[in-house]
Amino acid sequence: MEINKILRYKKHIQTIFCPLIDLKIKNLQYGLNTAASNNLIISLTSYGERIKELKYTLYSLFTQRFKPDKIILWLDNKYNTAEIHSLFQKFISRGLEIKFTGDIGSYTKLIPALKELPDSIIVTADDDIFYPSDWLEKLYNSYCSDKSCIHCHRAHKIIIRNNEILPYEQWEKQINSQESAAYTYFLTGVGGVLYPPHVFSNEIFEEAVFKKLAPHADDIWFWAMAVLNSTKIKIVKNNINTLTTTNILRLLNFYKDKTLYFYNKTGGNDKQLNNILNRYPIIKQRLIEEGKIKLIFNITSLHSWNKKNGHRAGVFQAAQNILDEFTKDSCFSIAFYSNYKYFYFIKDFLKSNFNKYILIDERPAYKIIAGKIIYYSDKVSSKLMYLFIYMFRVLESLFPYNHKLKNTLDTYDVYFSPFEGVEKEFLDSNIKKYQFIHDVIPLLESKKLPPYHWANSVYRNIINDVYYFTNSEYTKNDFLKIFNYINPQNVKTAYLGCTRKPLNKTNIYKKYNISEDKKYILSLCSLGKRKNLKFAIDNFITFINQNHINDTVMVIAGAVWSNYKKELKNLDSNKNIIFTGYIDDEDLPNLYSNAFAFIYPSLYEGFGLPALEAMIYGCPVIASNRTSLPEICGNSALLINPENNEDILKAFKLIFSNPNIRQELILKASDKALLFTWSKTFNIIRQEILQHVQKQN
Repeated sequence: MEINKILRYKKHIQTIFCPLIDLKIKNLQYGLNTAASNNLIISLTSYGERIKELKYTLYSLFTQRFKPDKIILWLDNKYNTAEIHSLFQKFISRGLEIKFTGDIGSYTKLIPALKELPDSIIVTADDDIFYPSDWLEKLYNSYCSDKSCIHCHRAHKIIIRNNEILPYEQWEKQINSQESAAYTYFLTGVGGVLYPPHVFSNEIFEEAVFKKLAPHADDIWFWAMAVLNSTKIKIVKNNINTLTTTNILRLLNFYKDKTLYFYNKTGGNDKQLNNILNRYPIIKQRLIEEGKIKLIFNITSLHSWNKKNGHRAGVFQAAQNILDEFTKDSCFSIAFYSNYKYFYFIKDFLKSNFNKYILIDERPAYKIIAGKIIYYSDKVSSKLMYLFIYMFRVLESLFPYNHKLKNTLDTYDVYFSPFEGVEKEFLDSNIKKYQFIHDVIPLLESKKLPPYHWANSVYRNIINDVYYFTNSEYTKNDFLKIFNYINPQNVKTAYLGCTRKPLNKTNIYKKYNISEDKKYILSLCSLGKRKNLKFAIDNFITFINQNHINDTVMVIAGAVWSNYKKELKNLDSNKNIIFTGYIDDEDLPNLYSNAFAFIYPSLYEGFGLPALEAMIYGCPVIASNRTSLPEICGNSALLINPENNEDILKAFKLIFSNPNIRQELILKASDKALLFTWSKTFNIIRQEILQHVQKQN
């Protein structure tokens, strides 16, 4: 079994021809760095029969292309000094220092050196490995690129699932070079490790503690004391993964002096690691936090969080609910990003809602000024405001790129936008990019958008380097028709969700001026032209007049866009039509629940969230048979042609005259709506992100 275990890793193991090395040792001409300018020390130890083979490891250290200033061999005091000096005379003559110290087992390779040479760069080596000639050079070059972390050739990746560290055998073994340092890179001393000065917690010297917690796991202790001191581990560029052993028989367990490998592979590592983590829980916390996917959430869509206007429509609701799901998931470490126009509105939002999260603030000076002016725009004349906006657009075209932001982005894994398009700095970073597409209405209405149309910020940079989520199959198909160069594999449908919230004690009839002695048909949406409300209102008036209905009104709820006010103005005085304006979120359950029916005759919808909301509160729905609405409502609503008067009049008649049909719609609607949840929406997004990030790693 032992041999089989080794053979599985044979690509990482080779051996030397000892007689040839013996001959080379006799003629050893190499020494150390006599200039001693780098304060670079190689430190190692040995014990038992292994000392007789140590000469091969020492030869490999003395023949390094890049020379250390010192090589120190630390041995237990029990050894005979004269015999040891005789055994290593050739190396001593070339600069080897042998120092005797107390017996602390494998810890001897580093602890005494740290005590005696606290300001030195210490490189540890194992006593049964023949190191290639560029081994030390690679370690030192890596150190010069980043002097804040520990550098090693061999490391395993600690794997964390559901906030728990998996057993040692399930870690990713012998990982290759990585661009960044990490706590989760578990250094293995056999490959050689470079420790800069002062990278450990002072507790590293607590002999009684490490002998009790990790008596056979010096690597675990050294790694833990580094993490405890907030020091990360970096794998050197072009790291050496294949080791050359000086005695393959020892590795195959032919000797009685069993290696630590054979102790730790049977669960010793896990036991000793748990001992340390139980004593120092902050280490586990740091691992868990680092193991999270570092995600930037574009929170610009929530800039109207404290306003009562049309901006708090479907896009706002989707962004808010998807964000809530992200913040509940332990896989993600979240930071926020907002475009400069709404930066200060978002800053206020985070203070009130997510004050523990970071808002990335990497804006050039002119964007800081622009954000402030927009934030205080109610105190600036409209003409002056337009002048400022024009000026900043000119500056934006002259200085479109933000290098400082680009550098920050490279420290994150994922960018997710629930609405806004991807900015150039994000495109040029290595970050994985995701954008949610709610519809392509502006592009269908106009083949070429005006230069400063709001939709330009949504549909800019639609490229294959970005992954997209659409809220319906209909939106997905339209999106791929317009952007026909996008790989369909990069587009996934994630239906929006709906949550049934409890009713409150508000008297909505009194609050919104609805007669309590009358039924009402409800429509709720931002009142733009494509919502086709005039069609619904005209036909409702026709229906109640033809059928002499006096006990029903139509309630039109939602903020009216300014360019649509003229069309509705002549209906404002009709006593059978009630415009409530914006509805407070907490009143929506009552409004839906008390409605006789819900009408949604939209000409185009990417999804149609209000129809789904009405369904979840048991309100029968009359909806358009266009675009995404049949996909969302199915046979749980009465679907009509939104441009056919006879169709909508027939639907009104069914709702009013046939209680059985109305009751059937209520039951079907409630069941259908329960299929759409925000957790389902998020799980599709989550799985796509995890798949891409894990594949990349």
